[in-house]
Amino acid sequence: MSTLYVMTHTESKAQRLVRAANQAQAFRHVARSDWKAAPANPETVYELASSGIRVEDATADPGTDD
Repeated sequence: MSTLYVMTHTESKAQRLVRAANQAQAFRHVARSDWKAAPANPETVYELASSGIRVEDATADPGTDD
């Protein structure tokens, strides 16, 4: 069974209606159009960390400020 989710972009406030089995599936669907994911190699980690980009912990509780 699927549910309709209203997906709202936090900066632009643009909204999309997404039919999905769960909230995670709706987020994956929306994020796929703007992001791509690949394992980070050591050189990329070094370059990004050197430029001030911090590691975000996706395993942390969603209510924390990690």
